[in-house]
Amino acid sequence: MPNSEDEKLLVEQSAIQSRVASQPIFVGSRRELFVDSFLIDRLVGARLELHHPKPAESVIVFDKPWEGAFAGYATVIKDNDTYRMYYRGLPVAGADGTDVEVTCCAMSDDGIHWKKPELNNYQWQGSGRNNIVLMSETPASHNFAPFLDSNPAAPADQRYKALGGIETSGLIAFASPDGLQWRRIQDEPVFQKGIFDSQNVAFWSESEQQYVCYFRTWTGDGYSGFRTISRTTSPDFIHWSDPEEMEFGDTPREHLYTNQTVPYFRAPHIYLGLAARFMPGRRVITTADADRIGVVPRYSNDCSDTVLLSSRGGNVFDRSFMESFVRPGIGQENWVSRSNYAARGIVPTGEQEVSVYLSRNYGQPTAYLQRYTLRTDGFVSVNAGYQGGEMITRVLKFPELSLEQSRAKEQHWREQVATADRWPELESKQPIVGSRSLKIEGPFAFKLPGTRQLGRAFTLAAHVRGVPRGHRRLFSAYDGGGTAPNELLLDFNSGGGLEGGSSLRFLFNDGAVEASHETLGDWSLESGDERPHHLAVTWCDGLTKLYFDGRLVAEKQLEDLGEIKLEMGDLQFGEDYPPTSTENEPFLGLADDLVVTKRCLSDAEISQLARCGFNSLGNSALDQGVALDFEKDTMSTDGVMSLSFSNKIGVDPNCHPMWAFVGRQLTVNVASSAAGSIRVEIQKPDGTAYPGFTLAECDEIVGDQLDRAVSWGGRSDVSSLANQPIRLRFVMKDADLYSMQFN
Repeated sequence: MPNSEDEKLLVEQSAIQSRVASQPIFVGSRRELFVDSFLIDRLVGARLELHHPKPAESVIVFDKPWEGAFAGYATVIKDNDTYRMYYRGLPVAGADGTDVEVTCCAMSDDGIHWKKPELNNYQWQGSGRNNIVLMSETPASHNFAPFLDSNPAAPADQRYKALGGIETSGLIAFASPDGLQWRRIQDEPVFQKGIFDSQNVAFWSESEQQYVCYFRTWTGDGYSGFRTISRTTSPDFIHWSDPEEMEFGDTPREHLYTNQTVPYFRAPHIYLGLAARFMPGRRVITTADADRIGVVPRYSNDCSDTVLLSSRGGNVFDRSFMESFVRPGIGQENWVSRSNYAARGIVPTGEQEVSVYLSRNYGQPTAYLQRYTLRTDGFVSVNAGYQGGEMITRVLKFPELSLEQSRAKEQHWREQVATADRWPELESKQPIVGSRSLKIEGPFAFKLPGTRQLGRAFTLAAHVRGVPRGHRRLFSAYDGGGTAPNELLLDFNSGGGLEGGSSLRFLFNDGAVEASHETLGDWSLESGDERPHHLAVTWCDGLTKLYFDGRLVAEKQLEDLGEIKLEMGDLQFGEDYPPTSTENEPFLGLADDLVVTKRCLSDAEISQLARCGFNSLGNSALDQGVALDFEKDTMSTDGVMSLSFSNKIGVDPNCHPMWAFVGRQLTVNVASSAAGSIRVEIQKPDGTAYPGFTLAECDEIVGDQLDRAVSWGGRSDVSSLANQPIRLRFVMKDADLYSMQFN
């Protein structure tokens, strides 16, 4: 028994911590990154390892007369298929917040190749041929920090918002419908309780359902102590809470100049900060070196680099890694004051990479911004070496809708449809391939009612995954042989090999639009590609476009035949008329989000459809046609068979094929060596394995994949463990685990 009040307190605290540790963490269907120890209970022979971005090309040189050596405080935003970069233009150093400072914009289609548009928004020395998007709003351009507002309640003319200002002005709020034309939301500052002598960044938090701003303060009075970060929140971007200084755990104080905090786009409940660690008075280069590279003398006395911060909300930053995330590198040019500051923004620039951007050669005539690349989710991993190791999570839960909840949702939907003058708002964004997808293992076809008359414009689209090599029908109103008048076919071969070397093809009448196998690559089941892919075609008065994963891959003007009415009747999904055998080119694999809409979707809408599913487009995008969302349809008691669907935008299909559903899966972002591997056991809280999910039954994972489904004896469905307390035991050898998700 404890003998003192202190000992009693320690025992009580230990008991509380034990209870808290045993409480399940509801991970839902969120992607979880291992940038912190939040999910980890034990590491045995394994550790968290920080990974470092690789330097790529210079993307922007600050060579315009309104930009100059002191251009900085950059922000990079991906808005659908367009990338925008904002930065301060400042050719001559001086006091913070002067009329010389302007805000500039560059644009890109891929985040790699950038152009400075001639916007004609403002006159610079008598000419509008410049890329200035904000001018004469002193002192906002000193540190103007825009973001794309993801708040669903944000007005259309405020899709973009920004904060800018210094201590004497407070933070001034701006808004823009397009990111190019900006206006003040109100004349007065919206927040004044800070120093603000840095980039002060805000965003809409999906997880906290409020606006969050991370801004500059100091640990002492005024400008004394250490440069640090504080946080304030707002329900409306106008009224902000009292500031809270951020905590960094038991770590030594350092000057953190910029914080560059963003919700990570693949896991928005996790905020990542690419903070500039400033080392005042730590001089590295000599006076001679400073003269040689042309740096302004007072900027040669300090140095800085970039460090990684993470947060899950609240006033705590995790600093598991005090080491540099990006070092200054070789060359005296970047061992100067305020170089190596990261731009705000972590954006995808390919299917397997994200990019960040750092200022280089600050205060020099050669100042520029450089891109760095990192594996998707690849900031930190759970790593085990050749000798092997294990990671065991805390107790987790992932939910699954009960049959009663599913029926209640469907009934609610039907009641809304029956009483509403317009289609009701869709309830949630649909995953690319959701927790329930149509699994087709044999000859199969069903009709899509109301699709015989497609009109003058239409779109056909579907997500597919795990498709074997071979000729596959997706949508068809076709009777075999050559296409007769008013017959239609959208087909593909995931391994290539259609006529003429094409891999994706649309046929109507005698016209054809095709995308080559070289353009699409091999994404068949046999290739090991387990990612979902999106296939789509749009028709607008004969102008036909083919899309793969949201990008345009072929385009052709076919004969304009006016109103399209199909000869064979309603479109079928899966196979031709009638379904016969596996040799008759049926669709096989997983399918989700089957869409036929009697409107030609735009390039941007197709991209959104590919990334987020049709629910993300809202009502008006799919106002006529068929859209099947398998996640929200009536399920039988065993969760395997379904015989009816509630079509979201048109006539109910009322089809009765035989199919099976794929339930929840545990997917992991992993990499191993040729000799390495990862296996997973799902345990009860006491550490014993659930039957069917033991380590011995787990199929070994070897390779390098962003979204690999874990399986046990070939079975990947973990739905039977939904709402059960579980632990995950990862047994690893010469391998890295970057993220996981129950999806």
